[in-house]
Amino acid sequence: MTKQSPQRILVADDEPLYRETTAEFLREEGFECICVENADDAITVLKEMDFDLILTDLNMPGNLKLELLREGRETYAHVPMIVITGVPSISSAIESVRLGITDYLLKPIKLDELLVAVKRAIEQKPSNRGAPITGPQDVALPTQTVHGATTLHRVPPVVGESDGMREVFEIVSKVAQGNANVLVTGESGTGKEVIAEMIHRLSARSERGFQVIDCTAIPDTLFESVLFGHTQGAFTGAIKDQAGLLRAADGGTAFFDEIGELPMPLQAKLLRVVQSQTFTAVGSDRPAKIDTRFICATNRNLSDEVEAGRFRQDLFYRLAVIHIQLPPLRERGQDIVRLAETFLQQLLPAGSNLEGFSEEAIESFLRYRWPGNVRELRNVVERSIALAQGTNIRREDLPVPLQNPNDTADQDWVDLTEISRDEALDRADRDYLTKLLRKHQGVIARAARQAGLSRQGMHKLLNRHGIIADDFRSP
Repeated sequence: MTKQSPQRILVADDEPLYRETTAEFLREEGFECICVENADDAITVLKEMDFDLILTDLNMPGNLKLELLREGRETYAHVPMIVITGVPSISSAIESVRLGITDYLLKPIKLDELLVAVKRAIEQKPSNRGAPITGPQDVALPTQTVHGATTLHRVPPVVGESDGMREVFEIVSKVAQGNANVLVTGESGTGKEVIAEMIHRLSARSERGFQVIDCTAIPDTLFESVLFGHTQGAFTGAIKDQAGLLRAADGGTAFFDEIGELPMPLQAKLLRVVQSQTFTAVGSDRPAKIDTRFICATNRNLSDEVEAGRFRQDLFYRLAVIHIQLPPLRERGQDIVRLAETFLQQLLPAGSNLEGFSEEAIESFLRYRWPGNVRELRNVVERSIALAQGTNIRREDLPVPLQNPNDTADQDWVDLTEISRDEALDRADRDYLTKLLRKHQGVIARAARQAGLSRQGMHKLLNRHGIIADDFRSP
């Protein structure tokens, strides 16, 4: 009997110690390993030899724009590929999933966990070596919105090299494969929907629906009809049966954005669905069964909302099985410039001669506190592209608050008529608090007294808006 040849793995990584340690471990487990230090060498070797698995780093020469991933999926689609990276980002993870990468792992990874991933990838490998190769199909990403709900759509990437975002990515990679409900919290504009979409994309539910339900956009009187559907004649205007949004999320994920804004009576109805995975369409007496994962997001502190009697405790515990807290942009200093550069490339019109940002503009980005977080940064970049006249975006091309961030960080350059009433009130609240703290040099007791609040109440308000009192204290 002919002895079976060992399964062959291509290990591509520009870190010599990691590359050789990984290869040596896999050889001891019975695999044959071929090592390369860049993407160009990897593509050359792939043309010369057959492989059972590609194990590749992201941030190495020749793969900074995912060239190896794209080439591997287009030309060698029958070979499974595992990405291992020490610099994760939502954009690379989403693109990896879209390209059909078998696994997306974070360094440092335990060797026994790597072995499990390697064996799983090879076991799932189709036995079609030498068969005709077809490129990956693009994922359909419709953007139609109905009653505050949207299906899966492409969102701006979130770059994450800061410690806070690395922790988020690690949690996402762990929880994605399960079915536990997830609560994502963070200030407005931090990317909560992006994280929810990432969890769905990396899960076994990725081929089914990702239904976004904006709790602020559905009128209370229509909530049950929009969510559960209705039968013909259930109410005036119901001229035919209509499936609800939960039906579209069957087998997939239902993402409830701004869950903290849901009125108490509607919280009770949602609780029954989450508990029983059943619902009844308006006008029907037949319960419908679903298999849906719930991911919710809010910029509110739901624990405080529960304590204040504005959010049901039983619903909170059902939804917050896993809690992911997104850090505000001001705590992600090392991500700001990369995010700005990402948005610049994404928003730059064809034929533009813009190349980047001046050193003064970058300095302003790093000094500003970004109360609107990533969403505000994207808006700033888009606005600056329209105003810039040279090859670089200069400080004078930025909104006034960024030109003098130490003096005007609390000013609001956004046209208030272009945002919702709640956002406008939120900005006014933040502006009042920052000016109050500046007047009282960061002394919370005095600021609270003038505002007619308790110290505890002032602390809660400051936490909600991400304002740090110590920033206003005299040196």
